[in-house]
Amino acid sequence: MKLLLSLYLLFFSLLFGSNENNSSKHKDLIIISKKTKETNTSILYEETVVKNIVINSINAIVPDFLEVTPKEHFLKVKFNYDIKNKEFSAHVNLRVLLPSLEKTFTSVKATNNFTKYKQKNIKLKISPLLRIYNHIPEIVFHNTLEYNNIFSSKLSFGETIDIYTFNAVIHENTSLSYEKDNILFKINKSLSSEDPGNINYYFGTYYYSDYFKYIRIYGMEIGGEKDLKPFIYYYKLFFTYRHILFNRRYLFLEFSPYILFSKEYEYKFKTFADISINFNF
Repeated sequence: MKLLLSLYLLFFSLLFGSNENNSSKHKDLIIISKKTKETNTSILYEETVVKNIVINSINAIVPDFLEVTPKEHFLKVKFNYDIKNKEFSAHVNLRVLLPSLEKTFTSVKATNNFTKYKQKNIKLKISPLLRIYNHIPEIVFHNTLEYNNIFSSKLSFGETIDIYTFNAVIHENTSLSYEKDNILFKINKSLSSEDPGNINYYFGTYYYSDYFKYIRIYGMEIGGEKDLKPFIYYYKLFFTYRHILFNRRYLFLEFSPYILFSKEYEYKFKTFADISINFNF
């Protein structure tokens, strides 16, 4: 039964979903309204559309912790060996990405005698999706608010709320980031109605290089959660290397060694690593 439901979801994901590299991308959206306003130094855009979820296979290799809102995939497969727990695991996440409703506000302003441009963007999106939960199809509403201020650097804010209708669970994630010259600073907070009153949080600093065929990331994170003491429960220093396979950015090998300094190990330095093969589409 589970196999039939998985095949059902896969069929409709291919039917409704689309690849961002598809040249017929305009066929995947319906424009409800579109407005443009021009001034002497700026242009304002406002657009409301209904469109099929665009599967971004080019950026599938980029980790979610480098973004303020998580990417959408209809299929995620991961084979992982966790050296910390000495465990091999396999994870498969399959979803139908249904047409979404998007509202976008964009402001482009010329500066320095029209030699540079400053862009502000606000995007509201409601993305329903279908997944299998306890062998039963479930509708999930993936709602996002994203703000970007781009000039010589990039300031971003993201708010994501996932509503799971089958078991009435709500997950919320809030991120604030600042990026300049491939260096990213990020603050993240998440909570769930399954664990009311508790809050997970972390602050991260990352330096990354994207060479298309592989990505290198040097990172440092400190964080914890409200129900655990002290406030900074762990410190993590890591290196992540992702290399694409068969020249496909959505199929890649990941190697991520890290040093952990946390209360879990009585604040003694521990060295671990994760090794995995990933397929994100």
